[in-house]
Amino acid sequence: MQNGASTVRVGRVLVYPSPIAPGRTIRVFEVVQVIRENPSNPVPRGALLALSFPNEHVNADEYEWYVDGAWEECQVPFEIKDRRANLDAASQRRN
Repeated sequence: MQNGASTVRVGRVLVYPSPIAPGRTIRVFEVVQVIRENPSNPVPRGALLALSFPNEHVNADEYEWYVDGAWEECQVPFEIKDRRANLDAASQRRN
């Protein structure tokens, strides 16, 4: 995943419908490797990123936000109440 000057490798943790934007799906990723880091905006290994995708692009290999210059939901706040339980559930889903 690339974000400006940063490049990180991620693993999928959770997927759920966006509660505020109909027709979009939130995918939560865990940063498993930092390949290139932006010193002014570091993304540490183990961080969770919640990103919003249009439903028709939710499983795409590539997606770029704001292509048409219009606002769209992109990175969204994500609160974890029990991190271990979420990661265990994701691990079970992958196996």
